[in-house]
Amino acid sequence: MLNIYLGNYLLRKGLLTSETLREMMDMEKEIRLRLGVLAMHKGVMTSAQVTEVNEAQKKVDARFGEIAIGKGFLTEEQLEELLTEQVQGGARLSQALIDKGIFTSDEMEKILNDYRQENNLSEEELEALKKGDAEQLLAPYIKLQCDLAEMKYYEAFQAYGSLFMRNLVRFIDHRTILDIENHRNPSENFRGFRQRTEGALSLVTYIVMDNETYYDFAEKHGKIPVENDEELAAASVNEFLNLHNGLFSVWASEAELPIKLYPPEKVSELPDPEKDSFIAVQFQTGVGMVMMMVASEKEK
Repeated sequence: MLNIYLGNYLLRKGLLTSETLREMMDMEKEIRLRLGVLAMHKGVMTSAQVTEVNEAQKKVDARFGEIAIGKGFLTEEQLEELLTEQVQGGARLSQALIDKGIFTSDEMEKILNDYRQENNLSEEELEALKKGDAEQLLAPYIKLQCDLAEMKYYEAFQAYGSLFMRNLVRFIDHRTILDIENHRNPSENFRGFRQRTEGALSLVTYIVMDNETYYDFAEKHGKIPVENDEELAAASVNEFLNLHNGLFSVWASEAELPIKLYPPEKVSELPDPEKDSFIAVQFQTGVGMVMMMVASEKEK
């Protein structure tokens, strides 16, 4: 998951194209992660130190970690942590980018430092990234929007967003990326579907995407050719929204906030950022951008 969010950062900065990023992420499965790249990825060694250890390995029969400790670049505790993470593969994207010659080791070091500073990630958030904890990652974005809009039930909106992302990963694209720019204005040619809930949580939920994404999304979820068939496409996207909200209703029941669902429907209007209170989170998938929107029924 850390690779995915680093990848999103590279896209936002214009350092990679989406095609190159996906190619690199596909390569990750075949990569045996080198300890030096991981140490640089973690920020415990510089590019120059890694190079020095690599050069020393050519002259002596010793492991990378042994030499790094001997030169004072790593502690034994840091080495143990790196060896554990080497198995988990948290820095494979960095290594793929270096191996393919897209960035040099020095350039990758600077990118990683800039990434850490810009995002100001806490230890908890870094752990969430490594473990793929979607709820932890979405929390600051959803909480900020709830606070600004003075919307209650933050935990419910957080759970809704977490589940939405997990369902995109499960049913649409395992490389789904949270768009931390959080755009709230869909394109003019958007396709939107809405489903209301009633009960302890009376909500209006939306799934929104542009026209091109719409048909590709429908094919991906429905697992059948759509070929611009409006009826088939609408049925597939409606099914995804209804499935997602059905799973959310299970969470709501367990949280003692029972709800019932109304049938999903196509919409031509969305909540107005200037007038309405709602949360909106956008995700990048292999078929395009997908936006989730949720408003309280009394507010929209």
